[in-house]
Amino acid sequence: MIASHIGLNPETQQKMISGEIDVELVPQGTLVERIRAAGVGLGGILTPTGIGTLVEEGKQKITVDGKEYLLETPIHGDFALLAAYRADTSAIWSIPSPPTISTRPWLWRARPLSRNRTRSYPWV
Repeated sequence: MIASHIGLNPETQQKMISGEIDVELVPQGTLVERIRAAGVGLGGILTPTGIGTLVEEGKQKITVDGKEYLLETPIHGDFALLAAYRADTSAIWSIPSPPTISTRPWLWRARPLSRNRTRSYPWV
């Protein structure tokens, strides 16, 4: 599991400590950018976050203009949970407010599992 925070859920913490699940904790901004990178077809992103810490172990370091960065690979989502107030039979959804830059990548690269609608409008 790749997450920016697993919360205070004791069950998740126990499974992580016991090795039952693998957890990669990633800063929120890096997580969003890795998802965005997959959405737009990039091979990864460069970030200075984690340089000089345990985070850099096993990651490729790249120097640009004398500054070191870690290469973070893109994350392709297995699924996306989206809420829409209106949807048609072609899976065109109306979302109350326009998706922000951080939510669009989920729409671009997630594999659809099912499309649940609260209300369907075939004429939209």
